[in-house]
Amino acid sequence: GPEFAVDGSGMMGVMHAAASANGTMWMAKNSRYPKWIRIDLGDERQLSAMKIYNFNWEGYTRRGSESVEIYHTDQSADPGNPVDAPSNWQKIGEAIELNQAPGKSNYGVPGNNLPDKVEMNIKARWIAIKINSAFERGVCGLSEIVFE
Repeated sequence: GPEFAVDGSGMMGVMHAAASANGTMWMAKNSRYPKWIRIDLGDERQLSAMKIYNFNWEGYTRRGSESVEIYHTDQSADPGNPVDAPSNWQKIGEAIELNQAPGKSNYGVPGNNLPDKVEMNIKARWIAIKINSAFERGVCGLSEIVFE
């Protein structure tokens, strides 16, 4: 489920280990695009950036998300998702092209395939990532999202 993308599972410090996706990464449940993942931060928080660790399962990194859009809202009530309820969300910048993960346990170590970092200066209760495409069609996912 989406909780695996923000719970630190699979992380060792700043590194994401290329383990099995089961219980350590988020994968979309179907192959239709666009896909989305939504994160409830619990309370409104000031965010300066987020790091996106793409799908890092060795041999399956082409399931990583490629073109994404980032959205936020400070609504306390459930805002739905940016695909079906776009008026509840504010887009942060333009679409971003993510890098494919290395499929190695040193993902995130300085000098070795750093995660994509999205700079922002927002207050948000909810964050959503709309996935427009993956490196290969079909299911896709993300390993970890870290907020700063």
